[in-house]
Amino acid sequence: MSTKLLLSALFPDSPYFGGMTGGIQGFPLRHVFMAETINKLAQTIPRINLLEVGSWTGSSVLTWSQAIAEFCPEGSSVLCVDPWTPYFDVKDKASDGHYHNMNILSDLELSYNLFLHNIQFAAKGVKVSHFRGTSTDVLPFLTEGSFDLIYLDGSHYLDNVRFDLAEADRLLKDGGILCGDDLELKGDECDLEFAMAHTDSDFIKDPKTGIEFHPGVTVAVHEKFPVVSSYGGYWVMRKYNAKFENVHLDHSTVFVPSHFPQNIKADVLEKLKAFVGSETEIKSLHKALLSTSYQNQV
Repeated sequence: MSTKLLLSALFPDSPYFGGMTGGIQGFPLRHVFMAETINKLAQTIPRINLLEVGSWTGSSVLTWSQAIAEFCPEGSSVLCVDPWTPYFDVKDKASDGHYHNMNILSDLELSYNLFLHNIQFAAKGVKVSHFRGTSTDVLPFLTEGSFDLIYLDGSHYLDNVRFDLAEADRLLKDGGILCGDDLELKGDECDLEFAMAHTDSDFIKDPKTGIEFHPGVTVAVHEKFPVVSSYGGYWVMRKYNAKFENVHLDHSTVFVPSHFPQNIKADVLEKLKAFVGSETEIKSLHKALLSTSYQNQV
C-alpha cells in the first residue's frame, strides 16, 4: 500500500500533525495573527492570491485557507513552494532531535505525503497548488507583481532568507503584504553582533536576552526592515509605492484555526491575553476555541 493510501486509511476524516512529525511548526499563537492579516488585507482586496514559501506538512496552509473562507467571500488561491527534502546541516541536525526527525521524514517522503493528505482538508473555495523545489529553484520563474500576500517560512539560514526577501519584494503587488515566521528577536532586541557571527546556525540562544532565536532570520529581516512590525515572532509589512510600512493588527476579530487540538487552543488563549486587553475580545476568543470542525491529537 502506498503512503498516500495508508494516510487516507488511517486518517480518513481529518488532517494529521501528530507524533514526531513536527506538524504544527513554531508557535501556534502566530496563526491567530496570520488569520488577522487575511482579515486586514481582505478589507481592500476581496480575492487574495497568496504565496507561501515553506509549507512542511500543511498546517499553515489550513490556517490560510480557513481565514480566507472566513474573511474573503470571493475565495482565493494559495501557492506553496517547498522541496520537502532534508535541508538542516550536519551541525544543526546533530544538536536537535527535532531537526533529525524532520530530516528522516523528508528522506522517507513522509513529509511530502503528509502535506498532500492534509491539504485535502483546506477550506472549500480556496484553490491550493504547489511547486516542489527550493525557493531558489522556483521563485525566479514566477511572474513579477503577481501576489497579494507572501508568507516566508522556509530556510532560516541568512543567504536563503536574503534571497527569499528579495524575490518576495519582486513578486509582491503594490498594496500587498509581506510576512513571515521565526522572528523571535528583532535586530535591536538581540546581540546583533553575535547574531551576525552565527548566521550559519539555525536556532541558538541570544546572550543578551537568553532567548532562543533564528539569527539568520533576525539579521536578514533587520537588513531589509530596520523597523518591522512583529507579533510573537510573526512579522508583517505592507508595500506601498515600492516602499514598506508597518502593519497594525488590532485583533478586533480573533480567529483560531480549527485543526488545532484543544490543548493547543487552550494554550493559545492563555498566551493571547498578553496581546488583547478587552473582556469582549477574550470572550470572542473563547467562542472561537469552542468552535471546531474536527478533532485531532498532537
